[in-house]
Amino acid sequence: MLVQKIPDDLDGFRFSAAIQAPSNNRVHMVFPYVQNDQTDEMKILFHGVPAPNTQNNPIFGDQIYLPGSYVESIIEGYRYGFDRITKRVERIFSPNWWSALGHCRPRFIIRPTVYYAMLIRLIQQPRYCAEPESIGSFLRHQLAKSPTDLNQFIGYEVADLKRFDIPYFYHRPAQRSIFDGFDQEYPNFFAESAVVHLARNMVEFDKSYRDRSVDILRAEIERASRITRKREDSLVSK
Repeated sequence: MLVQKIPDDLDGFRFSAAIQAPSNNRVHMVFPYVQNDQTDEMKILFHGVPAPNTQNNPIFGDQIYLPGSYVESIIEGYRYGFDRITKRVERIFSPNWWSALGHCRPRFIIRPTVYYAMLIRLIQQPRYCAEPESIGSFLRHQLAKSPTDLNQFIGYEVADLKRFDIPYFYHRPAQRSIFDGFDQEYPNFFAESAVVHLARNMVEFDKSYRDRSVDILRAEIERASRITRKREDSLVSK
């Protein structure tokens, strides 16, 4: 039941959706690459490989489907799914279902993985190879630039990064805590558990929420379609 708006400053290059259809061939990719590697000015940048006609649109069989051509069908499907769920919300509140959800162990992203990878590459530079004792203080300084509520994880992150490992964190949906890769608990990180948050939202869903989501969905599909057409026109003109 999630509809996310595309931030205006991204121009449609990066966005996420609750549901995504599988595709056969991904011919539009954005991937990281390193600039000024092996130097203290190393940067992680992103490069796109666009191709006309697909633009990450779903492919069924050999046919490409443009979401902008099916706006009303998508809206109808969203309304139907929303109404079916909200009318049967009592069934979703089955104790067995919530108990199973509470015992799963999904990963929780504290910082982007590519950021960890950049730090690992930096501490592999000659300066830190010659002065390994300075690696810990360098990593702590970099990680401390993030919001202060993440400072409690720095010790674990530094230990993993010094071993050239990517730090992993998890959460249990029935709890407010976060756990690291060694199952060390960091309590009360969330204001409420994911189970409580989800249950409360499902009770509060109503027709006005559905209609607001429909407005967002319609506007963003049409906006994404305009961006797709604009890029394809520019590729053809080149």
